[in-house]
Amino acid sequence: MTDLKGRAMKEIKLVEPQLIHELAAKEFVAEFKAHSSSTHGFAGLHKYDDYSAWLTAVECGRDPKTVPPDRIPAESLFVFKEEELIGIVWLRYQLNADLLRFGGHIGLSIRPSARNEGYGTRALALALERCFELGIDEVLVTCNQDNIASAKMITNNGGVFFDQQCEDDGTIVERYWFFR
Repeated sequence: MTDLKGRAMKEIKLVEPQLIHELAAKEFVAEFKAHSSSTHGFAGLHKYDDYSAWLTAVECGRDPKTVPPDRIPAESLFVFKEEELIGIVWLRYQLNADLLRFGGHIGLSIRPSARNEGYGTRALALALERCFELGIDEVLVTCNQDNIASAKMITNNGGVFFDQQCEDDGTIVERYWFFR
């Protein structure tokens, strides 16, 4: 399979999390914790000792009737390369004021050992396809200004730079839009 520019694409797929993925999910979290003290990129996995409780939370997070009042409906999907869990994508079905500034419709995290291989670019392409399938015709994706790899992943998928926002802590966030 090749992309629009004729480059070989990494064969990955987005998979709905299931109980059979428990060990892979725990290994994913362990690798992140070994490489960083940040909890960014776990899709909430790090908050649950009980994987099945996380699965329940993910399922409840999809349904507007069961989403907590301070949250918006979203889905979390695993990124698999063959049998290896290499990432997580979370798709937000709508935006609130905070997500419009930072976060956008798509969050994406690739485990440290699978980075710089093109998997993030391909995972974002699949996530964009899913957003369009859901009827989200204008998709916002953001990244910190100093996150060169994410900015490249976004522009490689056709993201159109919109502007920069300054967070309260001084972090500069770049916003990009994708249009169906």
